[in-house]
Amino acid sequence: MPFSWNFFASESQYRILACLRGTNGPINCLSLTRDGSLLASGADDQVLRIWDIREKRRLQTLQDKSERWGQEIFSVLEREGASFSFIKEEGIRLANFRELSMTNAFSVDDPVESVDYDRVKSRLAVSSHHGRIKMYDFDKRGILALIWEKSMPAPAAGAHCAIPRSIHFTVKGEHLLIFGLESGVIRESKISATGINDWTKSLNSSIGNAFLNPEENILVVDNLVDGFDLYRYPHTAPFSTIELSRKTSFIHGAAFIENGTQIACGSDHGTIYLYSLEKVERTQTLKHGSRRTMIQALDAVSTNDRHIIASGSNDSQPDIVIWERVTKPPQRNGPKPPCSAVTMLLIINFLVVIILALVVGLDRSQKDAIIVQVYLRKKTLACHWKDLKLFYVNKESTLMTHIGEITLRA
Repeated sequence: MPFSWNFFASESQYRILACLRGTNGPINCLSLTRDGSLLASGADDQVLRIWDIREKRRLQTLQDKSERWGQEIFSVLEREGASFSFIKEEGIRLANFRELSMTNAFSVDDPVESVDYDRVKSRLAVSSHHGRIKMYDFDKRGILALIWEKSMPAPAAGAHCAIPRSIHFTVKGEHLLIFGLESGVIRESKISATGINDWTKSLNSSIGNAFLNPEENILVVDNLVDGFDLYRYPHTAPFSTIELSRKTSFIHGAAFIENGTQIACGSDHGTIYLYSLEKVERTQTLKHGSRRTMIQALDAVSTNDRHIIASGSNDSQPDIVIWERVTKPPQRNGPKPPCSAVTMLLIINFLVVIILALVVGLDRSQKDAIIVQVYLRKKTLACHWKDLKLFYVNKESTLMTHIGEITLRA
């Protein structure tokens, strides 16, 4: 596990829970189950890996021996690990730790650009690099049925079609938001038989990536220049900007954390920045990698007793770091444990002090005191031997008179 100053973070902050290695290419996508027990990761090496967070180990790898998959860019773990789906450049693949179905969504020269999954109505939306958008219905057998398909219009006459970089379901799965890469254009389509456009708006900045919080009222956009712009959806003017230094124009990842109250922002210099959305203040920075490490894959989940963040790097030997912030201490089950040995020793000390005070006839009016000194004399496999040395202390003269010594066997 790499060294990190976050090892010394307080209990109220995020600390490293696990570091997962074994990927042979930059990490492109991460997906945690809602109970935070499993993680799916996809990378440039065309392998999907399933990780056990609690055991901190890889459970399974899925890959195509013919290497037809391409880069995995999307994954989602559903039903607490019972099933999951992921998208690759060459098409769509759905699995339950085994192959259920294979669908060639687009042509070989038109890779998948973005995907979103609607858990409520089991629908899958897919967009391609050349501006194609398809809506599928995903049944319990893992079969994808095409509902509709369309193309994203060009931003201007004579221009190439816009690249639908991000897509998100909204309004309980009834509408689909489509974000055009670099164009700043947002389109909303109704999830109907035809997928007709409801409205089109333009943001005041470019779009690298777009993230919508669970309540669908905060939109965070990677502006490809100086950080992330924050919008009160559906308004098109940002109410704030999270300014982050940028060395390259590569797209940065982000993820809503702590039930949508904060945002975790990736970077191109090995740092993850956590910001509160209410006051737009930085709450913590997480160090993952070197100054040249790019963080483009992030996911997060919150449970009853903890918050979890997963981040993936693009280093030559990439790794996945799991960050954890515990909100509730674990509760013990079963009957209350008996009194500990330390507590018993303190009780015995107190009783010995009282007995010896009566024996030596201490004058209570002088408000003198008895000090009990406990130290370890020797330790064996069978028992612990401790010495109790008692001293009578006169506060006026600060003299200590040795009274007695008792050897106890605990």
